[in-house]
Amino acid sequence: MPREGGEEAAGMFDDIVSLDDSLVRRGYDAGVRIGNVQGEEEGLQLGRLKGAEVGVRLALYGGRLEAMEVLARKHPGVFAKRATGAMEQLRSALELAEHSLLNPREQAGFDALESAESRLRTISSLLKFSQRPAEETPSLDF
Repeated sequence: MPREGGEEAAGMFDDIVSLDDSLVRRGYDAGVRIGNVQGEEEGLQLGRLKGAEVGVRLALYGGRLEAMEVLARKHPGVFAKRATGAMEQLRSALELAEHSLLNPREQAGFDALESAESRLRTISSLLKFSQRPAEETPSLDF
């Protein structure tokens, strides 16, 4: 049944009034979808960067430990018992960090990494080694 002129005009007016709300709703929904995709991509990039930085720290500390172990074998009189004990604790902390960091949601791996850094500083202090702090390691920003 055809609408009368007044009803048709009122219906068109309602459509025009609700058009703004409809466009805003569609724009918001599209923005949320696009934001989710971009957020996931940025999160992956940040995760890769931070993961690489943690890997560099592990490798750096492990390399320094191996160098100190070689020195300790070649010059056992230079290494105090306390330094040797700290080296064993450093080895344990690094092993724990390597295994625990496989699940980055667990705090234990990060705590072990901090403990390893602390042990490395202790050993360096005991042996009067010069050590560049971890904060000065090269950044992996791309």
